[in-house]
Amino acid sequence: VSNEICENRQCITNGFYRATLTYFGNDEYSLAAYNAADDEFIDIDNQTVNEGFYEEDNNRLIDDNTWHTQNIYFTENTPPGTYYVWVELAERIGKVADSWTLTTYRNDEKLDTMTGFDDSEDLIFLAFECNTNEDCDKEDEEICVDNFCILSGMPRFTLRWEGEDDIDISVRTPLGGNINNENDYDDETEGRLYEMTSYKAKTLDYVSFGNAPNGVYVINVDYYYSEDPIN
Repeated sequence: VSNEICENRQCITNGFYRATLTYFGNDEYSLAAYNAADDEFIDIDNQTVNEGFYEEDNNRLIDDNTWHTQNIYFTENTPPGTYYVWVELAERIGKVADSWTLTTYRNDEKLDTMTGFDDSEDLIFLAFECNTNEDCDKEDEEICVDNFCILSGMPRFTLRWEGEDDIDISVRTPLGGNINNENDYDDETEGRLYEMTSYKAKTLDYVSFGNAPNGVYVINVDYYYSEDPIN
């Protein structure tokens, strides 16, 4: 199937967003998600809620002591909001619990990873504001970019990237003003820097203007922090 991928020796649906639990052993874990706005759970007992779909551990049907995978994926029609994802230990077989890994993705790009034993001690968040421009505020002239509602601006300079690196954009205006993470607003041009965040990963920055003059705008991109210094 075109939207299926192989994860930990099991075919799962990739999805627009997904949260995937993987581990090896014979313990039994449960993956679940919760949307607080609609008070809806997505798990083995509630498998299709708000365009969120639960996929069970098919490998367990063959052998208990093997590679295990559970998956919750979301489509482009999933209502915007914040979805909380966690892991629960359903049954421990041995004296020591098997270790597990929970990873979230957006369009198959990794957002966050959590590992543990037994029940998860924390939550992973999947948060998105919009799927289309219709989900954003038309009166404020917002548009949907990478599931964020941002100001359309005239002009607007947008920096987008993949991964967990922290990258910054700065703009020098034709009037000599500088807009950056230390000076995020320029009075003369009504230009403002916006830094968007998707849980731990900041993957979109933009500078939008409200009273921009004609002229040359100088745009710079700076690496503030890199997860992989070699690259």
